[in-house]
Amino acid sequence: MARDDFLLGNPPHVQPLPFQILPSQAMDDNKRPRSNFTVILNGIHMFCAVTILSVPYAMKVGGWSGIATLALFCLASVYSGYLLGLCFEYHRTEIKTYPDVANAAFGRLGSYFVSFIVFCYNYASCVEYVVVSMNTLAYVFPTQLFSVLHHIITVGTLIAYVMIIVLYFVVCYHNFQKFNFYLTGLGVFLTLVLVLSLFTHGIVNHATYQLKSTKFFNPSTFPMALGFYAYCFAGHTYLPELYQSMREKRQFQKIMLIIFVASFFLYLAVAINGYALFGKDVQSIFVLNMPKNQVPAVVAILSTLLDQVIRYVLGVHSISRDLDELVKRRNHGLSDRTIGYVIRAVLVGTTIIFSLMIPVYGTLMAFIGSTLGIVVALIIPCVCFLRLRWDHVTRPQGVLAGFIIVLALVASVLGISKSLPELIKGVED
Repeated sequence: MARDDFLLGNPPHVQPLPFQILPSQAMDDNKRPRSNFTVILNGIHMFCAVTILSVPYAMKVGGWSGIATLALFCLASVYSGYLLGLCFEYHRTEIKTYPDVANAAFGRLGSYFVSFIVFCYNYASCVEYVVVSMNTLAYVFPTQLFSVLHHIITVGTLIAYVMIIVLYFVVCYHNFQKFNFYLTGLGVFLTLVLVLSLFTHGIVNHATYQLKSTKFFNPSTFPMALGFYAYCFAGHTYLPELYQSMREKRQFQKIMLIIFVASFFLYLAVAINGYALFGKDVQSIFVLNMPKNQVPAVVAILSTLLDQVIRYVLGVHSISRDLDELVKRRNHGLSDRTIGYVIRAVLVGTTIIFSLMIPVYGTLMAFIGSTLGIVVALIIPCVCFLRLRWDHVTRPQGVLAGFIIVLALVASVLGISKSLPELIKGVED
C-alpha cells in the first residue's frame, strides 16, 4: 500500500491470503445469511465459553472487587469489538476472517502473525477442554491407577482420554459443518442448564452463603484474576464471520452489544453465586464443589462434559480443516484423506499430551487469558483500527483505543508475572 493512500484514508489494496486460520467455532457456510436470533445464539456460545466454569474461582483469586474488573474488561472488549465493526464497514468485501483484519492493516506479515496467534488460541482452548473433562471425570471416578509425568492417573482421567481418542473418529468426518448450528444451540442450552444447576444446588441443599470466608480484595493473587476476566470476552476472532453471516449487517453493533450484555450477566450471576456459596474453598471448576451424589451436581457434571465434547470437536475440526488447506499446498504424493487423518491424529494426540503435562486448569486459563486472550480481544482490534483509520480517528476514539492498549499491556504483564511461575510449578492458589 502506498504511503499517500494510507495518509489520505484511501482503502489499501488487500492481498488475499494463501490460507485462512478461522476461529474454533466459525461457521463454515458464510454464504447463507443468518437471522439475528441465530447470530446471537452463535455469539453467546462463543463468548460465554469454558470460562463460565471458573469465574467463581476468579472472584476468589481477586476478591469481590473482581466484579468491577469483570465489568471493565467487558466494556473494553465491547469497544474493541465496536472498532472491529468499523473496520468491517471499511473493508466489507475483503474482511471475512480475523486474520483478514490484520491483512488489510499491515499486509501479509501482519496476517501471518495474527493467523499464528489465532491458531495458538484455538489450540490452547482445545487443550483446556481436555483438562476440564479430565478433572471433572477424575472427581467422579477418583480411584488412582498409576502415575505419568509425576501426575496421578485416575479411573476418571483414563475415561477422559479414551473419550478424546474416540472423538478422533468424529472429527475425521469431513461433512461435520452441517451439524454446527445444532451443536451451537445445544451448547448454549447446556450453558444455561449449568448456570441453573448452580442456583438449584443452593436451594436443594438449603446452603448458606460463606460470606465470612470471602474477601473484598486479594492483592497477592489479584494479578492472576486479570487473565480470567480477559479470557471471558476473548471471542473477537469470531466477529468477522458473525458480521459476514448477518442478513442486516447494519445491525451488527446492536447484535454484538446484546451478545456481550447477555454473556456479562451470565458470568456475573455464576461468579457472585458461586463465590458466595463456596467461599474460599471454591475450586477452579465450580462443579467440583458440588456433592456428586445429588441431582444438581449430576446435571452440572453431565452438562459440563457434553459441552466440552462439543467445543472440542468443533475446535479440532476447524483447526484441522485450515491445516488441511495449508498442507495440501505442499503435498508430496499423499492423498487428501490421508493428510486429513494424520493432521487430526496429531492434534488429538498432542492435546492429550499437553493436558498430561499441564493438568492445572485454573492456572492454565489465567496464563492463556493474560497472553493470547488479551491480544485477540483488546490489542489486535485497537491496533488494526488505528492503522486502517488513522486519518479518520476522532480524539475520543484515539484516547479510548490508546487506553485499552495500555490497559491490556499492564494486565498482561501482571497476569503473566503471577500465572507463569505457578504454571511451571503446576499449582493453583
